[in-house]
Amino acid sequence: MHARSLISMHSRFAADSAGRSDFRVRRVWVGAEGAPHSFVAAQIDVQSHLSKICGPIAEMKPAPRLYALLLAIDILHPFEDGNGRLMRGLACAFAVQYRCDFFAFLAVYIKVAQDDFVHALEMAADDVPLELHGFHARAVEKYQCLMAEPGGFERWLDESVNRKGEWMCGDVFRRHLVD
Repeated sequence: MHARSLISMHSRFAADSAGRSDFRVRRVWVGAEGAPHSFVAAQIDVQSHLSKICGPIAEMKPAPRLYALLLAIDILHPFEDGNGRLMRGLACAFAVQYRCDFFAFLAVYIKVAQDDFVHALEMAADDVPLELHGFHARAVEKYQCLMAEPGGFERWLDESVNRKGEWMCGDVFRRHLVD
């Protein structure tokens, strides 16, 4: 995975996003529109930072590499908008590349459990990786339970995503998988 290939992926997964043709060049607010912003991503040379990160993680096994890429995207916030969609798209791309259904599940699960996922990434960024290990363990457990039950995954997916464009995530209703 090269830093520039993220631009191509982003333009497909976040087609309606501002500035989808290149990495961001200015500071951006991070968070949903109308929600309190958790931080302001600094103005940096995104391509340079991603290039430095992509090289060393290329030798990792698929699952740690995916999480490392997701962490890098979360920390650097390389685009003005659509970074979450890019993360979910990466998980889907890994599912295809490695013929691994768990990565496809993870693409949806990181949206359904978004608050836990973001918290785990923030803790990993602060050099406390146990939260991310815990998130992964919960994802694996959920996936295994769903796969053990006939029709379990399909039913969960339908309940999570297709309920008139809304679903319950904790006490908060969220709209649209792609938002």
